[in-house]
Amino acid sequence: MKFKEIFKKAEEPPKVDREKYKALYEYQKTQFEDEKSRFGKLEDKSAKYLTALTVAITAYVFIIRWVFEWTVLPEHHYG
Repeated sequence: MKFKEIFKKAEEPPKVDREKYKALYEYQKTQFEDEKSRFGKLEDKSAKYLTALTVAITAYVFIIRWVFEWTVLPEHHYG
């Protein structure tokens, strides 16, 4: 008889507090959304900085090239 009682207890599903897991799921979901939005903001900021840096480097190169051609090369060059 004890043998049947042991298996009877083993077959019963464990009781789970679904509200606790639901609250944990909602908390993790909001944390994930917060991190995703924070990463999106960081990505937008880095794109703006890279765009500004690219424009600044291009302008610098053109200005240096213009100054070099204006000062170093002879006035009547053929080429």
